[in-house]
Amino acid sequence: MSVHKFPRLISEVIRGTDRHQKLKTLRSAAERTNATAKEDFCILSKPKVRGLGYAGILSQMAVIVVLLKRIACFIIKVTLALRKRNQNNKSPPIFFVPGPSVPKFILNLVMRE
Repeated sequence: MSVHKFPRLISEVIRGTDRHQKLKTLRSAAERTNATAKEDFCILSKPKVRGLGYAGILSQMAVIVVLLKRIACFIIKVTLALRKRNQNNKSPPIFFVPGPSVPKFILNLVMRE
């Protein structure tokens, strides 16, 4: 198998290497956001809109969805880190208020990243 026949299956640059990290940093934030909206949510994969106004609305909705996902992942990561830290301590601090249990599908979402 060659890279030219299967460009998505076989990558020229191996992930996790310094070269891959340099290439990743060259991508703009807009490209990463659009890739997330296309791959994770399929919002921008095949948009069926006509007109510049409707395309703008679709792109704004895509950005809102991506930002909501990032906010939710951040909140979940912080909550899980606090819970893990407090489980290691025998007496939790007084200011800590335990939150609700995290559903399994949300834990799987966090563990994917």
